[in-house]
Amino acid sequence: MDASIILKSQADALVQILAADDYDGATVALEALYRDTLQSINEAQFQKYYSTRRYTEALSCAMKIIELMPDKSLGYLHAGRCLAAQSSLPQAIAMYGQGLAHNENDEVLRISMQKAQEKLDRPVMDWIHLLPYDVVCNIFAYLTFDERCICLDVCTPWRILLSNCTPLWTLLEFDSQTRNILPCIGKHVTRVAFSRMPAEKMLPILHTMVDRDCTNVKSLKLLECDISTDQLAQCMSRICQNTLELEIRGHLQPLSLQPLLDSCPNVSRLLIRQSQGQHSKDDELDLFRLTRVTHLYLHHDKPIDHMLRHCPLLRSIALEKRKYNDIKSCIALCPDLQYFHHNNGLSIDGDDTIYHSPGLRHLSIGISVVGDDERACVKQVIEQHGDTLLSLKIEAQKGDRRNWSGVFGGPLPRRLQTVDLSAELESTLIPLLQHSEQTLTSVTFKSMLCVEDHVTDALLRLPQLNTLCILDCINLTENGMLRLVSHISVKHLEIAGYSFYMTDSVLETLAKNTSIKVLKLSWCGLGSARRMQALVKSMVTSRSKIEQLSFTRSSVHADTLDALGDLTHLNRVRLSMCTNVTDLGVKHLVNKRKKPFGLEISECNLLSPEFVDYAKAKLGNGFQYSKG
Repeated sequence: MDASIILKSQADALVQILAADDYDGATVALEALYRDTLQSINEAQFQKYYSTRRYTEALSCAMKIIELMPDKSLGYLHAGRCLAAQSSLPQAIAMYGQGLAHNENDEVLRISMQKAQEKLDRPVMDWIHLLPYDVVCNIFAYLTFDERCICLDVCTPWRILLSNCTPLWTLLEFDSQTRNILPCIGKHVTRVAFSRMPAEKMLPILHTMVDRDCTNVKSLKLLECDISTDQLAQCMSRICQNTLELEIRGHLQPLSLQPLLDSCPNVSRLLIRQSQGQHSKDDELDLFRLTRVTHLYLHHDKPIDHMLRHCPLLRSIALEKRKYNDIKSCIALCPDLQYFHHNNGLSIDGDDTIYHSPGLRHLSIGISVVGDDERACVKQVIEQHGDTLLSLKIEAQKGDRRNWSGVFGGPLPRRLQTVDLSAELESTLIPLLQHSEQTLTSVTFKSMLCVEDHVTDALLRLPQLNTLCILDCINLTENGMLRLVSHISVKHLEIAGYSFYMTDSVLETLAKNTSIKVLKLSWCGLGSARRMQALVKSMVTSRSKIEQLSFTRSSVHADTLDALGDLTHLNRVRLSMCTNVTDLGVKHLVNKRKKPFGLEISECNLLSPEFVDYAKAKLGNGFQYSKG
């Protein structure tokens, strides 16, 4: 008989008991009606979850039935079926046994228990089904997402087992080559990424997410997808009510932001990279509604002043593809702004800590047309936020570098931790370093004529300096570099330059610096195999503590690679566009490494395909090779 008919008859009986003024009987009848109603609800939910192979949720419903009716066999039967479907046979047998303890004559429970016992006693080689659920999840957690997808296709029992290990599938990454992982979709999913997918492949996935009530999605990324706005918004409105991060890059169809943003009312991190299709005319107006956004990342060439007026919580702005500098309007319209990135690479990752105290913390200005008004605004911003500014990056446009010296003519920041410059500051560079000498931990100079020997001497007076990058600063001399590499105490050193200041004596001194853990040398005139080999042998002799080593456009013979294998602390090597890198030399290096080791080789075209396969087998994921 239908459960609704039974409940209706019970309700009618309760009314009759109340009409007879039998309150004790009415209490008993009401409790029975309440219990049977909950049982019917849990039974319906169980059938829904079990039919869609969502065994974890189905098991939860079965346990609720047992709690409501511990003397009935139905809950134990349902729970045992879920455990058996998850290949947890010992637990299923125990659950059937508990049911038989209450109902000794239940043949369905007895037969189910016998089948589970026969399956458990059957000799099989697939021992993974005998492991506890948590152990299985921990084992497969060491695999990458693609490797887990491959494991789903091993056999049906593995597919059932792995698809129910919900901790493995909180992040789902779909592309046009992704295998069928629909059984892994459920409420446990928190991050979803679609990459280069057409609508006919995306829609079944989105509809499955809607059917399985995936309302816990916190991050959604759409990368070069081909689906209409209406189709996308219809599904997002059901699964993105709690989404905090939305990223859309290179959409292949005309994109209107209005319905998508309406589907994500709680989004706080928004990244929009201008699509290849035509934007709707009202896209700028759509952004008015971003009242909850704290982090905004736009790859957009249209005016944004009107939008900024409607983002009261905005703390971080990253703008890309901007022709003109926007700092003046952003600072004026966003008084609580703490991060400003302009034409310096668009990313939704990174340190986005929001500080409780007001004030700009990170200022990054990339290549754009900067006039006198903009430079005056930058100067004003730096002076106003001198006590809060922690990082400063300025990448000047070619031909505009000498105009930046006046920006630092007034009060200077006192708490800078990171400085990244490719603009000529002339006489103001050293005062900038001196004002933050107790806090600076990272300094990068790129193609700056004003970086001379007296600047490297100033770097030696920075006690907290941990990372130093000097790239193509041609006015340095051998003596200046010699003093620098002799006394500098940094863990990360990167030098890209020319042979007239990276001489044999400088390289030999550099090899003896035991404080350096990461060393990158590029364009340093290391074309001579003799000089390269001498550098590495000096590192070995001085017991260098180098952990990561990178060489670009260098001559690396087999003897040099063999010597690299003797650096006891070395765990990663990167070779890019290097000559004389052969199978023999790389084999010497690979065979000498006993502990986990990473080797990345790019655009070194002397390696044979057979050796590439050998290195991949030897190092696994630690070996990366691109022929170029």
